[in-house]
Amino acid sequence: MGSELCFYTTILKDGDTYRMYYRGLYGEQTCYAESPDGIQWTKPDLGLVEVNGSTNNNIILVGARSFCPFIDNRPGVPTSQRYKANIADRDHEDGGLYGYVSADGIHWKKMENTVLVGMKSPRTSMLKMSCSGPRWRIATSFTPVI
Repeated sequence: MGSELCFYTTILKDGDTYRMYYRGLYGEQTCYAESPDGIQWTKPDLGLVEVNGSTNNNIILVGARSFCPFIDNRPGVPTSQRYKANIADRDHEDGGLYGYVSADGIHWKKMENTVLVGMKSPRTSMLKMSCSGPRWRIATSFTPVI
């Protein structure tokens, strides 16, 4: 999109490739870049999301607030769920975090339509996720809104 700005960045090392996920400049867009060394980055034209009449961009998701991806390297994890993320989905009234999965870290789908943690409570100050075992475990602590 021609901008050098990025916010809320997560970088994952997957084999010989570094994968960067970050919030784009225009609204709640999650963008993707990759690098062989973590220094020189490429923003691939993914063709997934249309912005201003064009799909020539590196946007992977729109409306995904609090996008937090990780790689699930546990034995037996289906390849279609190798990447996991929690996302505050703006299309849902409860404002909670949902679990998403991906085989390649680029094409994401919601695991189920069940909220992992609701966000209609006091402001969240810490969120930890663990994908050990058959269910995701989430530990939260809340800071009262004064």
